[in-house]
Amino acid sequence: MTYLTKITFKSVFVLACWLTVATGVHAQQFPSQQRGLNADTAYQIGDIDHINLFNGNLTLTVPLGQSYPVGPNLSFQLTLVYSSNGWDHENADCSEGGSTVRYSIPIQDPQTNAGFGWRIQPGKLGVERDAGGLSFRSYFSPDGGEIFFGKELHPGYGNQSATWFSTDGSYLRMRYETSACVDQTSPCYQIDFPDGTIHEFHDFSPAGSPPEDRDWRVTRMFDRFATDHHITFDYTSMAGQWKISDSHDRNHTVFYDADKITQVELAALGSDEAKATYELVHTPTSIDRQGFATGRPGCHNTNIVPVEVTVPLLEQLKQPESTAYTMLYYTQSSSTLSGGIQSLRLPTGGRYDWTYKLIDFVSQVPSAPGAQEYANTSYGVSTKKSFTASTLIGQWAYNY
Repeated sequence: MTYLTKITFKSVFVLACWLTVATGVHAQQFPSQQRGLNADTAYQIGDIDHINLFNGNLTLTVPLGQSYPVGPNLSFQLTLVYSSNGWDHENADCSEGGSTVRYSIPIQDPQTNAGFGWRIQPGKLGVERDAGGLSFRSYFSPDGGEIFFGKELHPGYGNQSATWFSTDGSYLRMRYETSACVDQTSPCYQIDFPDGTIHEFHDFSPAGSPPEDRDWRVTRMFDRFATDHHITFDYTSMAGQWKISDSHDRNHTVFYDADKITQVELAALGSDEAKATYELVHTPTSIDRQGFATGRPGCHNTNIVPVEVTVPLLEQLKQPESTAYTMLYYTQSSSTLSGGIQSLRLPTGGRYDWTYKLIDFVSQVPSAPGAQEYANTSYGVSTKKSFTASTLIGQWAYNY
């Protein structure tokens, strides 16, 4: 039996205004472009797929291995996360008819590190990046989202020295420390979570890097009330590897090449040398820059920045027990989302398919510094279908 569900989300204007007030003061993450799973947003939640009911963004979460408990409030698990909004934008200028035309060039989201749209990210900071002259701080969370911080927890409350608070209702506190860091040789940022855990971040960027290019990565997670319970991250001792360890002497390794993660080795049951290996198989593929073929100005030089770009598409995630997730993608942007995942075949043999459609945000007219036309639209999920090996068992249609 096949089930058809039609989902209509009508409260977009109210939600758009509310989210703009919540986040727009500190940074330019427009609700139409929002990724990840945020505390102040409505979703249709599935087993591994989650659809943002405002902008249609599809988030996939594929756990890698088990969760490793470290203490009463502290545990660790790597997750492979996908966002269908795999595009970021760079500003560009060209001269046309004697005047300067400013436009945006679609580029691969720089936070993706496991293939186009995919990431494995235990935590990272965007610190003191500039948005139209406004300095701000943000946290790239493991679910693919970005949480912004301001000086006040609520209007009139907070404003502590070297302290910032999340602006989305997640109640995170960020502190800049010069003496309380585990690594006493350099300053750090620490984020306090409501469950009593603390994440510490250090700067791995080359000396002299401008603020917008700083590379603040999580180096330690620990329990405020049991500091001997901890998880540490080592990015420098071995080229092409992250080393992850915890206070129970379990060790994990993430392998990567120049632009993507290629393999993950996790501690497994048995001897200290036993490992569970996950292999990420990529294929370099030329895809359309989303909407750029028709949206670029006539003065744009396609010899310098072509309308297509080669990206690593993640085609398989091979698991330790010789099973795999297999992915297919759209590569053209004439009527759908270039780089958007088209189908995901599960290790069990089942399959999900998605289509996408253009969503216009009539009420969202960017007026903040640095805003671009791309923020007025997004490509969201239009339909979703669920299959057994070959039989359609459910389908959903989405209106925004």
